[in-house]
Amino acid sequence: MDANHFQSKLDELLNTFRGDTLQHFLNSKQKLSVQQSSTIEAERRRCNAMLSLKQSELETLRENLAKQTKMSEEYRVRSEIMALWAGSGKTIGRIRTLQMRCFLALKKYREFKKHSETVLKHKLLRFKQDQARKVFQAWHKTHRVWKQQKD
Repeated sequence: MDANHFQSKLDELLNTFRGDTLQHFLNSKQKLSVQQSSTIEAERRRCNAMLSLKQSELETLRENLAKQTKMSEEYRVRSEIMALWAGSGKTIGRIRTLQMRCFLALKKYREFKKHSETVLKHKLLRFKQDQARKVFQAWHKTHRVWKQQKD
């Protein structure tokens, strides 16, 4: 019986050892599974946090891009308006310059015309004086000759 008893004790110890080992293995597996799931959950939370951070950053960048695009369009319109003003200013400046040149040319023409009239009047006066002098000299000559003949 001792052998039977020893055999049954050995079987009981082996069964207990097997049960304990299996229980320990299952507990370890469950702990590993829980650890894995908690690690996966923590990693998932970290990734979700990073994703939300990147999404908010992306949204901020989109808003900034929209603002920059709007400002760029506004600046482009302003620069076109300024170019138009500058062009019209240059055109008005050219027109004013042309008008001033025409006015100065007309003024010089009138001054030249006055000067020409003055010169012509002076020439006519000198011509009349010269003609009168010639006529008077001729008359004076003939008068002298007549007076000499008379005497």
